Amino acid sequence: MIDIPENQLTDAIISSAIEVHKTLGPGLKEEVYEAALAVELGLRGIACRRQVPVVVTYKGVDIGDAEHPKRIDMLVDDAVVIECKALATAKDPLFRAQYLTYLKMTGKRVGLVLNFGRPTMKEGIERVINETKDEYRKRLEREHPASFRNVLREEDGLSEDEIAIRMAHQAGPSSGRSTTPNPNSVTSCL
Repeated sequence: MIDIPENQLTDAIISSAIEVHKTLGPGLKEEVYEAALAVELGLRGIACRRQVPVVVTYKGVDIGDAEHPKRIDMLVDDAVVIECKALATAKDPLFRAQYLTYLKMTGKRVGLVLNFGRPTMKEGIERVINETKDEYRKRLEREHPASFRNVLREEDGLSEDEIAIRMAHQAGPSSGRSTTPNPNSVTSCL
């Protein structure tokens, strides 16, 4: 997990969302949960704004609709973007893609999709992080090596031989390793 300063804030937001869900339960409209979450955050002394307009730009040109601007549901402490949902369905990959776009448009790093329509709030929480390119590549290399190889080929223009050398170098020497503990190495068993 990436260490980010917003962790404490997102923990407080999640705790607030759980309280709202416990009190109201599923089955209401998104706007009701958004309003209740704003009240709960306020009771906890956490600043938030609702229905915050977002400027949509393309290559530096504002292409948004001035009369009907794109809005994010909530911005908490000017750091975390919140998208409230009230759907009985599980997490939808489309939410994550849409949300990542919201983070990029606002220049924020962390967001939460809170789906109050699930039986428990825990099932309806999704954390989204606007990763830097380097963070994305490191995660891709760790979690999806085949996809990372495609990135090296397509974005970096590396040949298969260069990719194999890089992947072997990143993995370090693996052959000849002993599974027997070295009595001279310093380790902690606590």
